[in-house]
Parts: sequence; C-alpha cells; structure tokens
Amino acid sequence: MNNQPINLVEHFHHIKFYVSNALQASFWYCFHFGFERFAKRQSEKSSEIAIRNGKIILVFKSVICPKDPESIGAEVAIHGDFVKDICLSNNNYQILHPKTFCNDSNGSLWIARIAGSGGSIVHTLIQNIDYNGPFLPGFKFLQNFDFCSKLSPIKFDGIDHVVEAHPEDFLEKVVGWYEEILKMRRFWSIDDKIIKTEFSALRAILIKNENVEVEEENNNNLVQIALVSPVNINGIKRRGQVKEFLDFHGQPGIQHIAFQTDNIIKQGFGAGNFKALFAAVEMEQKQREANLVKFEGK
Repeated sequence: MNNQPINLVEHFHHIKFYVSNALQASFWYCFHFGFERFAKRQSEKSSEIAIRNGKIILVFKSVICPKDPESIGAEVAIHGDFVKDICLSNNNYQILHPKTFCNDSNGSLWIARIAGSGGSIVHTLIQNIDYNGPFLPGFKFLQNFDFCSKLSPIKFDGIDHVVEAHPEDFLEKVVGWYEEILKMRRFWSIDDKIIKTEFSALRAILIKNENVEVEEENNNNLVQIALVSPVNINGIKRRGQVKEFLDFHGQPGIQHIAFQTDNIIKQGFGAGNFKALFAAVEMEQKQREANLVKFEGK
C-alpha cells in the first residue's frame, strides 16, 4: 500500500483577474512590470488577454456586451478589478471531480473548477494531456504591445505566494478547507505578537502543496498561500491593511500576489520578510488615511 500523500496541486498555472477593461489592464502590467502579451480568447460576450513574465501568467477577463451570463460586470461593479481565480496545475485527472474535457486543434486537457475557501474565490485545476497551443483551448496567439516590447526587460522567476484575506477567527476553518479539498498542509504560522505595526496587527497561517521543499530557491513547483486575518488590539478594531481590503472588497479575497525575483529576495520566506512587507503596506496606507489610530501596544 502506498502511503505517500496525494499531491493534488502541482504548481501555479496562472492567475485570472476579472476587470472592467482587459486591454487596459493587461497593458498596465506589461508597461509597469515587464510582462508580455501573448494570447487572446474572444467570444461574443467576453474578452480574455493572457500576459507572461518568466513562468508567471496573468489572464484578464472583461465583459464586452450587456449580456453577461458569467456576471463578470456585476462582480467588478462590487469589487473593482480583482483576482477571481487561482489556477493550479494537477497531474492526476482521475481524482478531479467534476471535470471537463477541453480541446481544440492544438490538443486537449482536463479542467476542474471549484468554489474556493470563501467569498468569490475560485480555484481551477488543470491537467495538460497533449496540449501544445499558445495557452489554453480557444486562445489565439497575440503579438505583444509594440510600445512595451521596446522597454527594458524586468525579470521575474515565478509566483512566490498569494495572500488570501479573511475575517478574524476564520483562519482555522479555511486551513481545514485547503487540507481537505486541495490536500495542502500548514507549514508555518505567525500571530499578532510578531506581525504588527503601531497601527494594526494580523494573524497569518501559511500553507503549501505536499512533497515540495520550501527551502529550494526559485522552486516553481512550490505553491504557497498565506491566509491572513485582522486582529483586534485590546478589544479595539483598527483599520489596518487587511481590514481595509476586506472593507473595500466586501468579502474574503486575494489581497496580493508576490513575485519571485533574484535581485530582491535573497533569503527564504520568513517572518522578517513578511513583517517588512506588512510594514511597507501600512506606510502606504498611512499616507492615504488620516484616521489610523496609533497602537500603543507592549
């Protein structure tokens, strides 16, 4: 009998955004972050543009007519442009259920789309059978923006992690969902005694896919998801970055995506790096808001 854990999640496949304008959003990422536009899928009702930088692929989807069967426009009206789907590669289609067989002249693959751990988060699991097209069935090759192709390159190695924000006291339930449904596991956690600024604090639990070592540098088979929630300080709710995101987004969602780059991240993903990122975002928030209450914590 094989007691090896099931590795349902192999690596990040791509990240899908719902946006008001796929052309505009994709250009912004190409201009500012060195991505390259390479594929497009167009229907009568929606448009999808795929861009890439190294092993990172982002897809932007927007509605293009009043008929909106996927409710893309309705969701964007509530949340603004946002991450809808964390798409993951899988190497065992037999354990995907329910699943859909997708193909075109370039080959075929299996796809399973499941509701995520909260809010409107979705995970799509993809197993490539023999597909060798530009991206996914239905996508056609699309040349990069001429202007962006002339810019100096910006190199990213892959997705380091994504951060999922949830209300306070929900993290253990969310961890249980990932352990049961996607066979991921907890490998690190921190609390408000470590991750705090003068304005707010958070709790974080990190989960990853099985059978992949975190310590391996630039490991593109590693899927790390940080689950974060705001923390009351002395019984008082302060509007730190996680609470601000939940207020604006209206429900749990993807707060940010971190990219690997070999000239910034020199060491592993630890509490020091996490706290530095947390403090940097809090400073940006401080510049926007005058109502942050200083935390005189011990």
